[in-house]
Amino acid sequence: MPDLIVAATATAKALAGQVNVARAVGINLDYLRSNPGRALSVAQACVALGDVSSAFALLDGYYFGAGPWAPVSPPAGDPDRQTDALFQPPMAALWRDRRFDRLLARVGLTHYWQQSATRPDYRRANLAV
Repeated sequence: MPDLIVAATATAKALAGQVNVARAVGINLDYLRSNPGRALSVAQACVALGDVSSAFALLDGYYFGAGPWAPVSPPAGDPDRQTDALFQPPMAALWRDRRFDRLLARVGLTHYWQQSATRPDYRRANLAV
């Protein structure tokens, strides 16, 4: 089973055009099966590689314990779920996808922003989103 170095190397090589992207995504997903705590990192790798569908499937598993990636949901539930990775540069390709808006609503961030009358950084004009 691939370890972190193998998965990261496959990702880097795919981004450089030296490895097939689908193969690199597969290596990352294989890595995740043995390392469920790395769900957000693997989701970021999937987005960077252009596989947003796999990323959303991972996020459904991580945040909601749903779908084929339900096992990556944190054992302690909500207290262990993090959202900061969603707003880091590797995830920028998701920000314009309607599924991202639905995810944020389900997680509760949309409600929070409405109640606090704040606009999230990723939606600011200077980020062109």
